[in-house]
Amino acid sequence: MTVLASESNLEMTSQIIANPEAISETDQALVEAAKCSPEKFAPLYDRHCTAIANYLYRRTHDSHVTEDLLSEVFLSALRDLPRYQPRGVPFRAWLYRIAGNALRKWVRSNAREQRRLQKIADHGATTPSCQNQMPLDDTALLRLIHSLSAKHQEVISLHYFERLSLKQITDILGILEGTVKSRLGRARSLLRDRIQQAHSQQFGED
Repeated sequence: MTVLASESNLEMTSQIIANPEAISETDQALVEAAKCSPEKFAPLYDRHCTAIANYLYRRTHDSHVTEDLLSEVFLSALRDLPRYQPRGVPFRAWLYRIAGNALRKWVRSNAREQRRLQKIADHGATTPSCQNQMPLDDTALLRLIHSLSAKHQEVISLHYFERLSLKQITDILGILEGTVKSRLGRARSLLRDRIQQAHSQQFGED
């Protein structure tokens, strides 16, 4: 069973993500070894599974789904490894791209759940928020993020949780940097509206 990262592991992962070039050379050596001998793929899994697992969990908020998708991501990576060429894209970015595709498939297959979360987020008063607002807990915030469209969830998660730069997100998603900026700005705006609605519902007058 995959264990999601502890707080200390997340900090280490964030440091690695912030400077992916520092591990890209070693990654490439491991990739070449795994291409010649698939059983040597294990070090790549050990190095990157924590970051990918946490990314998947923040998008699904379900440990069982995360484990299933994590297996799918790394099986796909192992299967497609002979065709992987860096070309300026770090190996982890390639894994994020595979994970994003797996998430989009999962979202489509769980459209009913997405609609339910959307109704939860949209329900309640729409009056201006109270002055005495309390911060949302992590579970409530994740639920609000999940109420966004898949493409907006994706950029929010990659930028704020995985701490990736716009350039890194561009590489992962295969879209223009300007599109990433626009999508991220729209996602922030929508999330602010959701948070305001949640506060209005919680603290508004009966």
